Amino acid sequence: MSGSEDLGGHRIHWSMRVGWRSQADGTRQFDLNLWMLDPETGEVPDALVLTMAEGQVIRLVPSVPRVDALRARKLPEALWPKARLCGFKGIVETGAAAFAVQIEIAGTAHDLGTIKVGSVTVLEGRNGWLFLAGDTNDSPAQYSRNYHPEADWLAGWRSYFDGMETLAKTQPGIRSLAFLVAPSKETVLGDVYPLTPAKYPLIDVFLSEFGNRPGFFWPAPVLAPHRDYAFDKAETHWTDFGARLTCEALLKRWTLTPAQPPARYRLEEGRGDLGDKMMPAIRALRPSADWPNPARLVFDNFALHHGNIKIWQNPTPAIDETLMIFGGSSADYMVRYLSAIFARVVSVYTAGVPDPALVALERPARVILQTSQRFLTQPAARQTDVFATARSKIEKNLLTIRGSHAKEMERWHPAAGIETYLQKTPVVA
Repeated sequence: MSGSEDLGGHRIHWSMRVGWRSQADGTRQFDLNLWMLDPETGEVPDALVLTMAEGQVIRLVPSVPRVDALRARKLPEALWPKARLCGFKGIVETGAAAFAVQIEIAGTAHDLGTIKVGSVTVLEGRNGWLFLAGDTNDSPAQYSRNYHPEADWLAGWRSYFDGMETLAKTQPGIRSLAFLVAPSKETVLGDVYPLTPAKYPLIDVFLSEFGNRPGFFWPAPVLAPHRDYAFDKAETHWTDFGARLTCEALLKRWTLTPAQPPARYRLEEGRGDLGDKMMPAIRALRPSADWPNPARLVFDNFALHHGNIKIWQNPTPAIDETLMIFGGSSADYMVRYLSAIFARVVSVYTAGVPDPALVALERPARVILQTSQRFLTQPAARQTDVFATARSKIEKNLLTIRGSHAKEMERWHPAAGIETYLQKTPVVA
């Protein structure tokens, strides 16, 4: 959370990170880490005042050096001694649903807002493994409750797979088309997951109904023997290692045996999207790709999530073909391997929904429709219009970059194969 407020004659800029950990008795501990200052004068508020519903008041005074904040706000160096201790840090324990936050300046308290206690978003398993919870797809329930499919769910997925078969038949040049589901961590790490598995979880019902459809690929059996490296403790998605195992198994399914880049990795420590939500933050080692990749990114429309298009060109490919992947966040890890293998990789963020017009434009030899296990609760659409989605995102400034979209787009010159993408991508200031 961050913002700026006119308080007590000052324009106070602030940024707050809130971590938390649930206690056995139902209370929660919150780790508040923030900075506050007036970047024009270097003034720092006297205190951050937290008032619990039960009346408890906690007063945090500035005591933490935050040089990063001074640099971010471009504070003149002459003001650094005055503003250096602009950081506030403290732990709050409460069973209340919310607590009020105020900023105290010159003895006067000014309301900043309310921090609400949300639902659990991380489940702690055994041996330090963290799992996604509180998501809109209710991942824990997908694992721990028996799933009874409704007629609309079955009909929706049947329509999707029928559309996939139609795409394969009507698009010339497609040699292989795969529907790939990235497994949830708990599926391959059930023995450390804190919930008891259902007899008929959603994934088992899905595999029973659709697992024999042409092109269906479920990589959990490939990942399970290497699960400690295929996933990491603090991240939702698979690692570069897990994504590569999946890609290699898919190439084998397609009877492709290209020369492989060296299977080199470096160990990196990070908190991940799950570890970052804990208090204190939990860090984990993960194997990150370190193999040579001659591919070059030649296009990115910078649309945020759905509608994003990226294109890589590889001058020395092991497979002289174009591959398209209509995927989600997990596909980013796959592209690190696929772009080192194929001559051209077009990655489109649609969570597994194809765009026939885009396929017709690229005429790829191989197509991957990638989604994630937790998204199987809702049938995917048969098709989408990616350029229309991207146009809406870009015009609303929903971008993966800060600053000028037009300036960032200048890096893409009309190289062979991206002319249409440039023509159909709006450019905004």
